[in-house]
Amino acid sequence: MLLPPKIKKHMPFFRDIFQCFFVWRVAQATMQDIAQADAIVTMAQGLLKNGKPSPGDMVLANVVRDLHRRFPDKPIIPQEPVALAAPEIPYIAVAKPPQGNTLGFSTMAWNTRTVARFDATVCLKNGWRTVAFVATPYSQPRTQWELERCGLRCMAVSVPPYSKKLYDHPLSIYWYGRGGAWRDLLVEALRGRLHYLSYWILPE
Repeated sequence: MLLPPKIKKHMPFFRDIFQCFFVWRVAQATMQDIAQADAIVTMAQGLLKNGKPSPGDMVLANVVRDLHRRFPDKPIIPQEPVALAAPEIPYIAVAKPPQGNTLGFSTMAWNTRTVARFDATVCLKNGWRTVAFVATPYSQPRTQWELERCGLRCMAVSVPPYSKKLYDHPLSIYWYGRGGAWRDLLVEALRGRLHYLSYWILPE
């Protein structure tokens, strides 16, 4: 069916609204898919107050270890907490927060968007355009949106589903990561949608 030009012009806007509010599932890549990726990148859950990786970071690090074992020649670019949780893996680069933000708090200068831009800069400089990304289940949509906005083709690596035991800790630097699934999931969902919507609410 041919759409009138006026409606066709606004389709990207309607698509974005629909994707932001109704499409919240991310397709999980198979090992065959990941084998085709040029590189592997990670996000992180955030350190503990004592500067050690959180349980969620350990979960992501274990996924990275498995990927490195399966694909030893594939370059890996982790966010710092994951690199700290798996220091034995050789990394091409590590996404670290700006000086002065020693625990990597999420700020205007350090968040999923800036990590994605760091990853994209390293990848595109090396001619890598397809990445497999490792992120917590509730931040996968935000991660995919940000990496795609940076010009990368990306696929989500499957990680263990959310559970308090695997992802929460009373010493997390983030209050919503100190226990309580609803608190954690609702905050992450809101952050993800705000990241996505801000591209056309606050154009750069």
